[in-house]
Amino acid sequence: MLLGSCGDDQLDIKQASTSASQLTILAFDSGEGSSTPHLSVGPSGPVMSWVRNLEGISSLYFSEFDGTAWSPETLVAFGDNWFNNWADFPSVAHISGDLWAAHWLVKSADQYYAYDVFVSISRDAGSTWQSARKIHSDGTASEHGFVSLFDDAGDVGVVWLDGRNTVKKDGAKAERGMTLRSARISTAGDVVRPLLVDNFACDCCGTDVVNTSRGPMVVYRDRTENEIRDIAAAHLTDSGWSKPHPVGSDNWIIAGCPVNGPAADNRGDQVVVAWYTRAQDRSRVNLAWSDDGGLGFSEPVEIATSGTQGRVDVVILGQARVAISWLEVQPGAEEASLMLRYVSRQDLEAGSTDSAPIEVARLENSRSAGFPQMISHDGMLLFAWTDSVHKSVVAATYH
Repeated sequence: MLLGSCGDDQLDIKQASTSASQLTILAFDSGEGSSTPHLSVGPSGPVMSWVRNLEGISSLYFSEFDGTAWSPETLVAFGDNWFNNWADFPSVAHISGDLWAAHWLVKSADQYYAYDVFVSISRDAGSTWQSARKIHSDGTASEHGFVSLFDDAGDVGVVWLDGRNTVKKDGAKAERGMTLRSARISTAGDVVRPLLVDNFACDCCGTDVVNTSRGPMVVYRDRTENEIRDIAAAHLTDSGWSKPHPVGSDNWIIAGCPVNGPAADNRGDQVVVAWYTRAQDRSRVNLAWSDDGGLGFSEPVEIATSGTQGRVDVVILGQARVAISWLEVQPGAEEASLMLRYVSRQDLEAGSTDSAPIEVARLENSRSAGFPQMISHDGMLLFAWTDSVHKSVVAATYH
């Protein structure tokens, strides 16, 4: 479906506290059967990837945005045995210079949650792609996913949730739960330096990575033996990953995965992390700030409460301002609202925010709406989400 202006009668776009002209739906044809967009910012600007599913074939595409229009779509890979999921989906990222990376998920057995992570790299800015490599060698028919790609000392860093320890061996009880692991892919395409980040993590919450002067930092939902599932961070050093430390101590006890991972952004050693929690049986989105590359964080500030479903994203807009997005459903509403809030450094230091939340758009209230994406580019916010009704990807700018 070709998406044109804000007047497209197939979309219900509304604004609260602002004029509707601030949101512009971009002319972008993702093709029939498209979903699960992923946005990232590289040295040359925004990159969006998405998956198109038609007649049993899944195809991964990407396009670049120059501030006005999207480049023609580029096909990265396709297959008839991919694992496609609303929460765990492929990505394409501009790593550095002409180095790009893409990942997707391939089924490894008949069990639904048995799939592997494959990564391909490009050394010519996405024009051609090397043969994909499976990034783990455990050989178990278990879940491997929720990937983040990042610049690892000029190579491609990959971090993922790994279920090798959840598989029962010889009829015995499984060793433990999900682990968080990483590896590096050299520019030659070799998988090197496999590392364990955390030996017990939440099962199916997304991960995120930012690069600070102290090295790459991963944020994820941790898990304890007592089923506390709060957000943690770890830094990659020359000797491996640092001991994970809490970003915020919500003390959320939940005997199951909420499918709601954190989002992070940084400018140098200024790092912000946003996440969803339902600790004390109260839904909310929290935000914490760090000035030392993520070694320590401020006390969390509540950004959203009533009705929030999480599925957050966050970007730093300047030295003292951030934008946070999330999905929200109010009682009796048939649709979910994609919400936005601006928070100043002064708000964070005061422990509260007086800025009004803004309704950016309305989406179908279902899992198939996926995880809306948000990045900052050239003084504006760029959004992408799945229009699950028309099976297409929507891209929009917000000024």
